[in-house]
Amino acid sequence: MPAQAYAGKECVCQLRRGICDQSCVQGMLETPFYIACLRLTGRRCVVVGGGDVGLEKVEGLLACDADVTLIAPDAIAPLRELAAEGSIAWERRPYATGDLEATFMVIAATSDTDVNIRVFEDAERRAMLVNVVDVPPLCNFILPAIVRTGPLAIAISTAGASPALAKRLKREIGEIYGEPYARLAVILNGWRLRVPLRWTMHLAAPALAAAYALGRVGCFLVNDDYGRPSSLPWAMKFPRGLPATTAGNMQQLFGIPVPPGTDPGTVLAVHPTQLYETAIMLGVFMVLWRLRTGDRPIGWLFGLYLVLAGVERFVIEILRAKDDRFLGPFTIAQLTSVILIAIGAALLSTWSKGASPAPGAYLETGKRGS
Repeated sequence: MPAQAYAGKECVCQLRRGICDQSCVQGMLETPFYIACLRLTGRRCVVVGGGDVGLEKVEGLLACDADVTLIAPDAIAPLRELAAEGSIAWERRPYATGDLEATFMVIAATSDTDVNIRVFEDAERRAMLVNVVDVPPLCNFILPAIVRTGPLAIAISTAGASPALAKRLKREIGEIYGEPYARLAVILNGWRLRVPLRWTMHLAAPALAAAYALGRVGCFLVNDDYGRPSSLPWAMKFPRGLPATTAGNMQQLFGIPVPPGTDPGTVLAVHPTQLYETAIMLGVFMVLWRLRTGDRPIGWLFGLYLVLAGVERFVIEILRAKDDRFLGPFTIAQLTSVILIAIGAALLSTWSKGASPAPGAYLETGKRGS
């Protein structure tokens, strides 16, 4: 929720105005934020609050290998499952001041103003990172929307002015700077290490397939990039989707017809195309992993990856709810898929002949050290 939405409502910040007069956020849009990427591996991070928002923050921290502790008297089922399997530590009680000892970061995701203020003040006394969800005055850092594909991560922030706009930008940027740019990042890293291009492509092919599969799980978790309405048993509803899978959105945004008389606010079940892609690309990963050894020419594996990935995306686009049509029923993603298939086929044809290049000094050194 943007800070401006609190105007005239109950004050939820440390100023305790009674009724919010926006004095705590005056000038916030002019505040220059220092953008950084934090390495959280092994660091203790605390989440206060066991609801849906708490789950979202816990999952984000786990994705970065943080050592996560949840503090809440009760928690929703997914959080209880994470605690039961040992992925997080769960303190089943209300928040206490001592909970922030030896903690790198705390995120408060509660609806209790007094608890939120205590968390903020305790963290500020310790000069540590603190974010109280949806209350910008109780934050010394904000969480941008993230587009993450393989090694590529793009952060989008509106300085709290409009989270809805940030989500829209995330979706649009994800469509433009997606998998092809993640592949480019891997290739450029190989060049930086002076690894021959064909070796970089060859070694990266299985990893790229696995990364794409995991990236689609991220789309599923944020309820984005889903499919057309379906009556199949495994069809799913996304009431919090980007946008929600309502009959009105299907008609107005995607041009998909719905049964006459259907209430525009009705949430429809759709194809979970994100999970389809995850399953297919994991299959592609296993195929590439099995084929990685042998006497095939170096680089051949990358050509095969491009062909399989292009075919997969082209087919999935038939089922996806889409608003990026390019040529009639075809989408920009399908055009990209055709290009990938063509490039992959050309590489397979070209690199199936002749000798493979030498691995280069970096890979040779790695071999000698293993």
